[in-house]
Amino acid sequence: MSDSVPLLHRNQLQVNADIVRRLIDTQFPDGRGLPLRRHPSTGTVNAIYRVGEFSVRLPLLAEFADALTKEVHWLPRLARHLPLACPEVVAVGQPAEEYPHPWAVFRWIDGTPVFETKWPRQTPWRRSSTPSKAPTPAAHPPHDVGARGLRCATETLPYERHSGRLSE
Repeated sequence: MSDSVPLLHRNQLQVNADIVRRLIDTQFPDGRGLPLRRHPSTGTVNAIYRVGEFSVRLPLLAEFADALTKEVHWLPRLARHLPLACPEVVAVGQPAEEYPHPWAVFRWIDGTPVFETKWPRQTPWRRSSTPSKAPTPAAHPPHDVGARGLRCATETLPYERHSGRLSE
């Protein structure tokens, strides 16, 4: 496996192990000298690197940086209300010359990725996917906004055009 993230998007930021090592060494002293390797992922939003007992996530596009910032803000507040383990935010890296967006360090959670499991299987989140006392954030996005901050109609528009549901 290459230490560089494969090209998944137009305008994707260049991310490789050398860049991640320099970011870690200059901004996250606890990670200095720890083994570093790219983590294989089926995701397309973040580059993921394993650094010792931590994972480092770097958004691949400028528009994904805001989602990581929101996750870093909300995850610690929501995690204690969820019936499954959530990655603990350890540090937030600042933009640098080689990588111009915020990035984050999380505590690694050992386990088997869901795409490597056999279904159906009873898992903690399948038993109870509804948190018992989930907080209601005062400043949550409107209901018609998707996970990446786009209106749902915007998200489905390319599909509907491709499938012939909308005329050009």
